[in-house]
Amino acid sequence: MKKSLKLMLVALFGVVMGLSFASCSNNDDNVDGGGTTPPVQQKAKYTIMFYGCAGGDLDGWYESAIPGILKALNVPSNQVRFAVMFNTSKDASEYGDEVPDFIGDWATCYRYELTPQTDFSKAGYRAKYKYKNASEVPLYKTATLVEYINWVKQNVPAENYIFMPMNHGGGLDLSEEVTRAIAYDDNHPNPAKKNFPYGIGERAIADALQQTNTHLKAIYWCGCMMGQMEVLTELAPYCDYQFCSSHVSRAIPALIYDIISAINSSPDDFEKAAQIDGQYKDADYNQYFVNVQNPKKKGELHNENCDWACWRSSKLADINAQMKKLATLVCEGYGDATKKAQIDAAMAKTYVLEYDCYFIDALDFAVNLAERLDEGKNATANQIVTDLESALNAAKIYRLSYANIVNSKGEKIAPKKGYFSLGVSVYPYTDGTWMKYGQNYKTNAFDKATGWSKYLDMNTVAINESGTNPANNSTYDLGYLYE
Repeated sequence: MKKSLKLMLVALFGVVMGLSFASCSNNDDNVDGGGTTPPVQQKAKYTIMFYGCAGGDLDGWYESAIPGILKALNVPSNQVRFAVMFNTSKDASEYGDEVPDFIGDWATCYRYELTPQTDFSKAGYRAKYKYKNASEVPLYKTATLVEYINWVKQNVPAENYIFMPMNHGGGLDLSEEVTRAIAYDDNHPNPAKKNFPYGIGERAIADALQQTNTHLKAIYWCGCMMGQMEVLTELAPYCDYQFCSSHVSRAIPALIYDIISAINSSPDDFEKAAQIDGQYKDADYNQYFVNVQNPKKKGELHNENCDWACWRSSKLADINAQMKKLATLVCEGYGDATKKAQIDAAMAKTYVLEYDCYFIDALDFAVNLAERLDEGKNATANQIVTDLESALNAAKIYRLSYANIVNSKGEKIAPKKGYFSLGVSVYPYTDGTWMKYGQNYKTNAFDKATGWSKYLDMNTVAINESGTNPANNSTYDLGYLYE
């Protein structure tokens, strides 16, 4: 994304300014960025609550999606409204020589409803839609989320709400405390963590939904690595569906706007709309995930895996029931030297969702364990594989995987059965992060449901250091991932 950002945005706003769409309301005024009450508009069937930040290097991503958002809204009987609260990066320091020419000011929070009447001139946009300085808007705090949700409900009301947190995701980022997950905002560095930016945590989102008495139709995790059982389980009571990726993924505009078109295709049946979103994603993502040239090495294809999925929150408990059985089996086996060796061998060969991160593919571990434990004859392990796979299939609306993974030896790598499931954290008990923050992990709803930490308290396999696991190796090269 970085490499072509300037040219893309110059073209983008020429297109945006030339659009002449019919509004989804009867009023040409836009919701005021300062949060004042706008003229009354008809309640929509759905409002998307877009909420996040540029995180230092994604200022143009949201703006690049604007034409697609407007096109998706410009349909007869549109049923979707789009509310925005977005912090731009604090400065241009992450961009080097390729500083984007975007419509917002640096270090600014913008808040408004996006409609065809939104003013995309720089002067108009910056004057009309500025909410506050970004330094005054700690997106990660529950109180900020509460205020935004209430503002949306008052000013952009709907029968159903979809929360779309946007920016770099870290899954259950235990190194930044158990509550940090997505939208790491460089306007808010954490001095206790060497100024690593604060992010929005699962618990903060859950608390805000509780305080505002809001049950979401869906959470659309618009960031990397949010497809972890710990993340999804924590938010399951507050939403019907969750859309997410389990890997580091590329930031493409369609990630934001496909769901709008899908809802308008089936406004009265969200599950069908979610299935349609999967079809749109498959078409759009094939342009970005499959056989895409590496811009840094001519003739070489991208070698990272990417994925996108939609899960039914109500079915996650059945997955967790199997994860609890898996944790119990492993903990019991660790008391026997032979079984411990088999368990460790299984873990050492389990697919790691992202190089240098502590997330494994849950089903792949179960399959590897069943193959090794008691030479593949352990009835309990084999049954867990069958039941876990069944539970995963029952929970998914769709799951798209684009695998093109090659290890250091040039060998193509893929998990058993050729697909990826949801992730789960694995730390060795001697790891400094686990020793420091393991007690925080045990407050997570997933651990309360499964007792997974009992295994982590005795595990001796360091998955992100052993070098024996196959792994998605993007090396976090954002110029490579977000082209």
